Order: sequence, then structure tokens, then C-alpha cells
Amino acid sequence: MSESTAEVAHTLLAEAAKAAEAAGADSIGVGDLKRYLEAYYRHVPPEDLVSAGPQRLGAVAAELQFAKNRTGKARATYKGVPVGP
Repeated sequence: MSESTAEVAHTLLAEAAKAAEAAGADSIGVGDLKRYLEAYYRHVPPEDLVSAGPQRLGAVAAELQFAKNRTGKARATYKGVPVGP
């Protein structure tokens, strides 16, 4: 009997959390890294998680580390297009 896609995704995210911890992501201060990854990927179809693999899924923790260490203000630039004659 095979596992359901939800069970496979759950197992895959557990493996991703272990891979991220091994890469040093446990120091980013999110507490439970597995729950963080489950929340981050909650709207991603399980089939897409499977195709990405645990190393790639766990790499998202690096984005959080970057965000925590980023300095300055976020800036958005808008260049309007002239309308009319």
C-alpha cells in the first residue's frame, strides 16, 4: 500500500527540516523549523514539493536568514507611462 501524497509531503518536509538544520539553519531563530517549512509551503501542491526535493525545500530557510540581516528600507520604484496627447 502506497502513502498518500499528503503523507509523502509531510515526510518530505521533515527531511527538508533535517537538511536545513544540518546546513546550519537551526540558528535562524524560528523555533520549530519543520513547522516553519510546513507553514511556508502550505499552499503548494504536494506533487510540486516532491519534484523539488528536500534540499531545495530546506533552502528557503536561507531566505529568512537574509531577511533578518537585511539593513535599510525596502524601496519600490514606479515609472508612470504618460497617458494622453
